[in-house]
Amino acid sequence: MKIVNAMGRILVAAAIILFGVGCNDRADQPTGITSVGASGAAANQSVGNDGSGSNFKVFGDADVTRDPENPANIVLEVRSDGVTPAGAYRTLNNVQLWELDHQVNFHRAFVAPHTCSGGSPRVILFIDANGDGQFQTAPNGPDFAANGHVRPPFAGCETSTPTANNGEMSTPSTLLWRFEDLTDEQPRWEITGGTVPGFPAFPGATWDQLETLISTAFANHEVIQAIFLEDFNPSPPGTSYYDLITIHDLTLGTRGQWQPERGRFNNAGPAND
Repeated sequence: MKIVNAMGRILVAAAIILFGVGCNDRADQPTGITSVGASGAAANQSVGNDGSGSNFKVFGDADVTRDPENPANIVLEVRSDGVTPAGAYRTLNNVQLWELDHQVNFHRAFVAPHTCSGGSPRVILFIDANGDGQFQTAPNGPDFAANGHVRPPFAGCETSTPTANNGEMSTPSTLLWRFEDLTDEQPRWEITGGTVPGFPAFPGATWDQLETLISTAFANHEVIQAIFLEDFNPSPPGTSYYDLITIHDLTLGTRGQWQPERGRFNNAGPAND
């Protein structure tokens, strides 16, 4: 049994990423976000983070917006019809699995009655198994996709209704936010589009197992792209919010500060430097 039971869905998502969808550019976006324009994924592919990869791009019915309960917080809103792919992705350069330790994670909050189900949401890592710079699955090549899921049992995530806040008053926070670390000790990972020797059957592998098995079988592998995706979902259509989506060294929606200045701690009150 597989959580993602149709490789066709993976290939459809990949085609959308590679050839582009019709999303409009957003103004005043936080660092690390671009949108997929009509010219496709090759457009506006800014590279930062010491050359580790591109900025995030959003696709489908997904937008970077304000947290409905905290206008100061930037989140990704996905509106799911239960079929159409939507989410965000970034390409990676010269990155192997071990370099993603502790850096594949996100916060989630589902608006009732929508919830996680059918393999949505998930993170897909496209693995160039032999490091030749191409992505070719069987029978044309050894490459494959690794799919990382929400915590077992992979369905029935907490769901709730947000309490709107227009930024002018204190209101209750009723959205149920939960954190997903896809590199933790739980069995979250499965392989589609190819094979990895010794890979465990359902419910799949932990991150450490995934990393060890792939690194042993494919020493020259590279992770060439990571996608945060909602597509097939048999739960009722609806809205979900995602925050702090992290892939390697970039987090969607943040200012991207990685080299802070040195300050002075003041044990009597706020620092004054």
